[in-house]
Amino acid sequence: MTPPFTTIRQFNDAGLRAFLDYLRRVKEGDTQRSPDFLVDDQKLSSALNPGQWIDPRSFDTALDMVEYLYPRVMALSLPNKLYDPGLWSWLAAYYFDVICPPDKHDRRRVGELESYIATGDSRKSNRHLISAAIRFYHYHRPHNQLALYLSPGRRSEYLRVIQESPQLFTSPGLIEAIHRMYWNPETGAPYRGTLGDSNRSGSIKRLSVVMNQFAVNYDLQGMSADQILELLPKKEFGRWLEIAEAVRTEV
Repeated sequence: MTPPFTTIRQFNDAGLRAFLDYLRRVKEGDTQRSPDFLVDDQKLSSALNPGQWIDPRSFDTALDMVEYLYPRVMALSLPNKLYDPGLWSWLAAYYFDVICPPDKHDRRRVGELESYIATGDSRKSNRHLISAAIRFYHYHRPHNQLALYLSPGRRSEYLRVIQESPQLFTSPGLIEAIHRMYWNPETGAPYRGTLGDSNRSGSIKRLSVVMNQFAVNYDLQGMSADQILELLPKKEFGRWLEIAEAVRTEV
C-alpha cells in the first residue's frame, strides 16, 4: 500500500532501473503488484524538500491531478524540475494506481514505457502522463481543459497534437484560440468533429498543418488569439470561428 503523506522523492539511477524492470515485468504478465515497494526504498530514491507532502488520493481528470501536484512540485528546490527524470518517474510510481489502474481482475494495461519513465529526450518526455500534463498547465493555464479533460491514465489526443507541433505549443495566443474553438464548457469535453485527420476541415490536426504554413510569414508566438483567429480560412474553420467569437463576446 502506498504510504500516506509522503515527502516527494527523486529516483536515483538504481531507482529508475528498478522501476523500468517492474514495468517490463508487468507488460510481460509476470506481476500485477503495485510498485509501492519501490516508492519509499531509501536505496532507490532520496527525499527532496522536507515538508512537501503528497498523499495517495485519486483524481477524476488529469487537470485535477495537475492542480493538486503543480504547487507542490513548483515549491521544490530542484533545478530543471519540469524535466527531471528522477522526480517524474518517482511520481509515476507513487501514483501508479491512478495512471495505470488495475481492472476488476487486478490486471494492468501498461502502455509505452515513456508514459511512466521520464526521459531527458524532449520528444519522448511529452509522452509522460504526469510531467507532460504539468508542463502544459505551467505554460498555458488557464486554457487547460481541452488538453487535460481525460482521466490521468489517458493522454488526450489534443495534448499530443499540440505538444508535437512547435507552432502550437509555443504560442499562447494559439492555445487560447484552440480552447475557444474546440472546448464545450456545457459538456466538459471537446466539440465533436474537432479531431479527425489532417485533411478534415476544421480539425485540430488540420489546424496544425495550416499553422505550420502561416509560421513562414507570421510571428505566431507574438500574436493574440483574436489575431490568429482572424487569419484562419472561414471555408475550413467557419463553424469553429463562430463558436470562438461567441465565447469572446461572453467574456
